[in-house]
Amino acid sequence: MKPVIVFGNQDSASTTNYYLSVDSPYRVVAFTVDQDRITNSNHESLPVIPFEKILEEFPPDQVDFIFPAGFQISNPYNTNVFRQSRYELIKSMGYKFINYISSRALVATNVKLGENVLVYEGTIVQPFVEIGNNTIVRSGVNLGHHCVVKDHCFISAEVTVGSRTIIGSQTFIGLNTTILNSINIANKSFIGSSTLINRNTQEFSKNLGIPAHEYN
Repeated sequence: MKPVIVFGNQDSASTTNYYLSVDSPYRVVAFTVDQDRITNSNHESLPVIPFEKILEEFPPDQVDFIFPAGFQISNPYNTNVFRQSRYELIKSMGYKFINYISSRALVATNVKLGENVLVYEGTIVQPFVEIGNNTIVRSGVNLGHHCVVKDHCFISAEVTVGSRTIIGSQTFIGLNTTILNSINIANKSFIGSSTLINRNTQEFSKNLGIPAHEYN
């Protein structure tokens, strides 16, 4: 098993390092971010390597990656765009990604997972669920059976998703939201916190309220 590089040097990187150290077989050896984002040469007592130099310092045959980037409150959709572009760049450089699935999450044995998937404690993932690449599922989420979560999504804590719902790529879902059964969430949807989704959404839409109103 290869050691791991964490992309990031903020809170999400710190928590990922913690979880991997106490709740996984993986060992983090360094963090990496773009040179202009480095404010300290160390983070959590580990080196921060400029991303521009990562191939020289830690080539793909020596390490794997995990990319746990959170979101910017001002524009969480753009965060998912950045997460996709950086994930694809790291893949093109020859690196492989690991998953982190909390030992305190309840994940059915037939769930299909992509790579760079993070599932946090207290989450329930029922049978026949599919979770795509580069997707984050925070604490206390409930994904009903036969749901599909596509690539590059961010699902905040305490979200409930009804069975047979499809969540399109690059979707952001805010805290404590409920999505009813058999809903189609379009690609690049934004769903605000404490929202009730009882109908399909449109691509690039913003959805807020109980029940949700759509803002394009």
